[in-house]
Amino acid sequence: DRPIRWIHSSDLADPTPFLSEGLALLTTGTQFLDTDEADDASIYDEYVARLSARGVVALGFGTEVVREGIPDGLDAACRAHRMPLVEVPYRTPFIAVARANAE
Repeated sequence: DRPIRWIHSSDLADPTPFLSEGLALLTTGTQFLDTDEADDASIYDEYVARLSARGVVALGFGTEVVREGIPDGLDAACRAHRMPLVEVPYRTPFIAVARANAE
């Protein structure tokens, strides 16, 4: 129910110093390449907790860039923090998502 003021993209492990409240963040997940979901589920939880604390209102995950689907650990973390999570398929450029929001 929260409005999205802007859409930004980042693959930083901690992009929060560069974000403002009320935005949706898009990522391809390269910051999670070395994360083993079975052993490092806390990596996703800590990531989403940081975003939520900063006031990010939604997360978009670009699939088919680095991995075929959304990591289960990220999905679980978003559910736990009540962060809306959307899949952005490869054929949808991030700039198109940002532009649609701006328009």
